[in-house]
Amino acid sequence: DTNEEKAGPLKLDNGIKGWEVYDKVNKDANIVLGIGSRFLLTIEADDQENTYFVKEVAQSMDLDDLSSIK
Repeated sequence: DTNEEKAGPLKLDNGIKGWEVYDKVNKDANIVLGIGSRFLLTIEADDQENTYFVKEVAQSMDLDDLSSIK
């Protein structure tokens, strides 16, 4: 973490792992998730106070179904 950015690994409630970045200066939130060793999902939002909203969006999606695609 710095004065301008917070970044680090994340794990959602369903076990899907990824990376989160919050730009403190521009108030941009971003997460990238690895799904089923096949897909990368990026969710971004601007004018945020943290990364909670983009994580809520990810949690609301049926990512388990996506990870089962072969």
